[in-house]
Amino acid sequence: MEALSTFARDVRHALTHLYDPDALQSHPLLARFGLSRQPSSLPALREALIRAIDELKPAPSIPPDSRAWRIYRVLVCRYVQQLDQEQTADQLGVGVRHVRREQNAAVEALAAVLSQKYQVSESSTLPRESDLASQFAHELAWVRGEDSGESCVAEVIQATARLVAPLLADRDVNLDVLPLPVLAPVALHPTILRQAMVSAVTYATRRAPGGAVRLGAEQHGRQILVRITATSEEGLTVMTPDQAKSLAAAQALLRIQGSSLDVAEAINTLKLTLAVPVVGTISVLLVDDNADFAQLFGRYLARTRYQMRWIAGVDHLFKAIDHHRPEVIVLDVMIPGIDGWEILGRLRQHPQTSDLPIVVCTIVPERELALALGATAFLAKPVMRPELLTTLGQAIRESY
Repeated sequence: MEALSTFARDVRHALTHLYDPDALQSHPLLARFGLSRQPSSLPALREALIRAIDELKPAPSIPPDSRAWRIYRVLVCRYVQQLDQEQTADQLGVGVRHVRREQNAAVEALAAVLSQKYQVSESSTLPRESDLASQFAHELAWVRGEDSGESCVAEVIQATARLVAPLLADRDVNLDVLPLPVLAPVALHPTILRQAMVSAVTYATRRAPGGAVRLGAEQHGRQILVRITATSEEGLTVMTPDQAKSLAAAQALLRIQGSSLDVAEAINTLKLTLAVPVVGTISVLLVDDNADFAQLFGRYLARTRYQMRWIAGVDHLFKAIDHHRPEVIVLDVMIPGIDGWEILGRLRQHPQTSDLPIVVCTIVPERELALALGATAFLAKPVMRPELLTTLGQAIRESY
């Protein structure tokens, strides 16, 4: 599955929580659609999404087995009716894997309708995060050349608070650091985490002049969630291009080491959530006959949230899967003596691995074929560390 655009991810999140007022009350689409100040903003957002889905309904003359009808029916079943993937597959008479393939395409199609209707342009508001991530990856090449280390979130929050204090004082913004629980170390270089946090806090400060900024953190499963909340009784200011660059920089910094930054805003409140992985908590099984690549792969994942296991062939693949219980598989299809594409199909048909994220990583330039056969993502060799971490993170998120 291809990764969704930033706007499409917001659309999918709103669709998933279409009937959940708690999830929608500060959703970023409210501001994008100009609904934040309406007293009935939540029903208005829900109606806007459902109307946009209705606009994708094909004309009766369109063949019922066409792609247009499949996209429309997936949107109705998955989001309007809130059916899960298995129920949607039953309704449409297709396999779950087929539903997974169509779901992203359906959300992107809906996002295109909404962006045109509400004149949403990601390029006009935010720099391209992928471009910034590439620039930062080059600038921060030293991270790959040394032990990337672990970070103590509490220490980074305190250091950030001290660093930004003069800026907040100049803007008459109060800073409140909440009491922090005992948190596990995170798999992110301290310098990168602090700079991302500084950029996020300064962005929030500039959007809420005369208001208050609150910092806190909590552990949620395998991630530490750092929460930055800015409030202003006078209302948030309109985001300027410079502020947009600051936000995009923070997102790109986190992205190159497998973390993320989500933003939600209402009339008077801005919420930023940094999701940073705890060290060594996700099991990755690498299936590749090349020992040199396996060593490189292991160095890439050292002291990250990923724990790697390697097997050089597929003779005992399912025994290894049963033993190691991987949460994501990285598969090379160019394995001597066996058809790697057949192995991908067997993985997708086996009950243990049918819903497991599978990243095809090979020198063969067959991205479209890999995705059509059920791969979650595709990586072309040679692979760079930022690209690997980003792809693994996206594959894990897509599986939730």
